[in-house]
Amino acid sequence: INMKQWLERGNNDNNLWRISVPDVCLIPDTSQGYLIGHYNINKHSVIITGVVHTIDDVILRKLPTSPNFGILGELSHETGAINLKNRTFPYWISIDIIHSDLPKITMISKSEKNGHAQELKLLIIIYNPGIMFASKLLESNLSDSESILSVNNLKYSQTEMYKLKHLDIGGSCITNFCPDVKKSGFSIPMCIRAIVINQLVSPWFKMADNISHSKLWKSALFQKALYIPCVTCQLQKKFSRLRNVLFNEPVTDIDKLRCRNERVKLLLDTILGIVVMFVLTQSHVTHDIATDTLSWAEIIATRLQHLLQWMMGVPAGLKLNSQLDQLLGKFFLYHIYLWRGYLAIIGPVLGHVLWYISMMGVFGLTIQLSLVQDVFSMMTLHIYCFYVYAARLYSLQIYGLASLWRLFRGKKWNVLRRRVDTATFDVDQLFLGTLLFTILLFLLPTTALYYVVFTLLRVVVLMIQGTIHAVVRTLNKLLAYILVLRLIGSNTLSNQTHLTVLPVLQGRPLYLSMQVGLPSYSELLEQFHISPYEDDTSDSWSMIGQKLIHGDLIYPWIDRIRT
Repeated sequence: INMKQWLERGNNDNNLWRISVPDVCLIPDTSQGYLIGHYNINKHSVIITGVVHTIDDVILRKLPTSPNFGILGELSHETGAINLKNRTFPYWISIDIIHSDLPKITMISKSEKNGHAQELKLLIIIYNPGIMFASKLLESNLSDSESILSVNNLKYSQTEMYKLKHLDIGGSCITNFCPDVKKSGFSIPMCIRAIVINQLVSPWFKMADNISHSKLWKSALFQKALYIPCVTCQLQKKFSRLRNVLFNEPVTDIDKLRCRNERVKLLLDTILGIVVMFVLTQSHVTHDIATDTLSWAEIIATRLQHLLQWMMGVPAGLKLNSQLDQLLGKFFLYHIYLWRGYLAIIGPVLGHVLWYISMMGVFGLTIQLSLVQDVFSMMTLHIYCFYVYAARLYSLQIYGLASLWRLFRGKKWNVLRRRVDTATFDVDQLFLGTLLFTILLFLLPTTALYYVVFTLLRVVVLMIQGTIHAVVRTLNKLLAYILVLRLIGSNTLSNQTHLTVLPVLQGRPLYLSMQVGLPSYSELLEQFHISPYEDDTSDSWSMIGQKLIHGDLIYPWIDRIRT
């Protein structure tokens, strides 16, 4: 049933009232008494939240005089006359639960002209207070103008019932259908948490704040060096999230869910990091991994050397410029020689570096993966250098050919206006341009071959780095606590309501049963603003293709995020 249609019908019909009745109120074992709850005369809505079993002048004086809250009618097991005494709003609701099916619910209004009682049209909504109050997302998804049962009015009634139940009138005199309001007070766990935060954690955060406000930290050179390694960026993110969890108190229900999810996520990250640390340190495999890594690097260097020697000949039958081919081949072979010397230097300490990386598991698995990513970047530094050299040389030739092509057409690039303008060139300029264009054009296949080969190697490295970064980003954005609640079907995540028509006897009002529904996983991601492409500032595929054609450098998307 569309709730908006029933809401519009209730607003247009002055005689139709929406009565929200708790399901526990309809049980035959419920003691009779006077109904109490929230009412809104302008919107023709009533929410029953409790029963006062005995009432007298003393109790009436002690009842809270809150607006739109008070005695609404009576709950009786016997049919008969309707009591119009002790009422606090100009209507009277009567619930008769003696019948075997659904109880008979009536609501009358006393006419001011002739004094006769007039029975009003009713729309009965049966709801479960426990489920409604358990939901943390229902209030944010349903506004008062869209919900047939206002969550804000329920919470207001819950607070008033808490005050009423704790009056000096006897707790057994009142049945509260709403869960009790949780009042903050002194507790040993909260006291221990405050002591730990103030005495142990807070000084470290203050010291970190002093360092972050220093001139050295704010200098441009230091900031640039700080954002190059992946591990420093991840440490800053973890530090910021830990600060928010410890010192920022959530206000709304959805903020509380986010805070709990953040705590579970940090705990899970730390547990996974400690497990990896325990496995690596207990099995003593760090030195074996270092040995295998060095062997892999040596194999890569040998294969690159064979590849360059093949390219210095006649690769795939291509006719290249032999002089430029030999120059580039020997240039890159010398860098492989330097790379092997670099491996000989870091070889003895690589095992210790990996051991210290495993010990960083106390800070979480994301820190370990970020360190692995940095180490992998250092191990593939020669491939990055090859790519940069080849890309710069190729882009220089491409831009030179483009500029000389404009010269043949009588055009030139206007740097100030950033556009192509018409220009006049003399014969000497055209002759020199023709010579340069011919030289660059015939040298382009040789340069393009080296550029294509080293670009493919760079893409392979970026794919491995991107995979590691995707795992780190997934751990940073993981909705662990939320997904567990959704998996077990917890009503905490209920964000929508459904109405079901209940069968009743002829002549009775329409009875609707209100049920809550769980959101889908995609709706949860949208609710908590988690997108698979969030913080992804990488270029599109078309832009990457244009960069590859023009020889522009393709930096890792992880570096673009940090910048």
